Amino acid sequence: MLVTERQNRLFNVQANVVAIYPLQGQVTEYVQDWLKDFIDYLNDHDLDDPLFDALPALKNLVGQEDWPEESDFLDALQYSDQKGFLFYGEWEMRTYIDASSFYGGPGCRRMRWVYADDIDAGFEAIIAAAEADHERQKAKAGAA
Repeated sequence: MLVTERQNRLFNVQANVVAIYPLQGQVTEYVQDWLKDFIDYLNDHDLDDPLFDALPALKNLVGQEDWPEESDFLDALQYSDQKGFLFYGEWEMRTYIDASSFYGGPGCRRMRWVYADDIDAGFEAIIAAAEADHERQKAKAGAA
């Protein structure tokens, strides 16, 4: 079996791209479960999260005084001109002992939603987020 460079990089940072949702063509009146999860994620993040810069329709929506209804998020995405993809990715958390030793396991994971204009950029964003998180954890342990 041929392992691609991308698969190897995902393996090395213990990351997975769990789901990819195309924004173009979202034609539904029902707020899907994945969108509810995405909205919950947004609710836990400030307006300086890169997602809000990538999706200005959501930034305008969330910038209001009251938190919008789920259907408002659906409408904002459906009627915006966004043609990219929302990626849901996660990776195993690491606790570093020194610069080359860490422990962790599949029970403790960090997750991230990212927006990308194309599939390749989305994978790269998830890998970069996992790499940055691992570097932060390494620095916390004084192992960087």
